[in-house]
Amino acid sequence: SDFNKSTLSGLVVPGPEGSVWVQSSGDVVLTTEEWDAIAGTSGGLTTGHRIYLSTTAGLLEDGPPIGHGDFVSLVGIAINATTLQLQLVFGGVAVP
Repeated sequence: SDFNKSTLSGLVVPGPEGSVWVQSSGDVVLTTEEWDAIAGTSGGLTTGHRIYLSTTAGLLEDGPPIGHGDFVSLVGIAINATTLQLQLVFGGVAVP
């Protein structure tokens, strides 16, 4: 993956009246269907799992990227099927 695409400063989340916000801390609550669409999960998030920035632009992964040269960026930890506690961490480390 590209180093310039491996950092994250927040998640775009739905706001009031069709607006969107960039959230950089706290809990993000979405429906299980919304999490499935952006994190590749089924039935929402799995409690306790760490969620990472995907190597596919605009998506998240339920587990770190493992490809050679991929950069690992933690987004947060699943509190339950619909809630992600943001813990934005860029390790700056590429998978060997």
